[in-house]
Amino acid sequence: MNRRSFMLSLASIPAICLTGCGAPSLSHVTGTVTYDGNPLPAGTISFNPAPSNTEAAQGMAFIKDGSFTTRSDGGRAVMKGAYIVRIKGLDGKFISTDKPNGKVIFDDFTQEVEIPASDVDLNFTVAAKAAS
Repeated sequence: MNRRSFMLSLASIPAICLTGCGAPSLSHVTGTVTYDGNPLPAGTISFNPAPSNTEAAQGMAFIKDGSFTTRSDGGRAVMKGAYIVRIKGLDGKFISTDKPNGKVIFDDFTQEVEIPASDVDLNFTVAAKAAS
């Protein structure tokens, strides 16, 4: 192989990787959370990979007035697969700068979901008794 052929071969490696070595496809999740029949004032929702979903990383979003999206600031989209959703609910009443979303109403709601290879809308209902 002459020097020119070698240089052309090296130059083609980035082009091949750009077409075939792409990042995994991510799905954005949007939806609602109700607590005791009302929109959850504030909180967080995390998408933790189920034990069977070994390739995925955790996703998350902030909940405001009962709605969330992984597209918002601080949100993280997820790869397709099984996830254990964990929701932490807050009352939304400012306490201090380190607790701007108020006190914890519940932090133990979990549910397993399957995320497809496309954006998805999920809605969660948390009963007051289930969260205590």
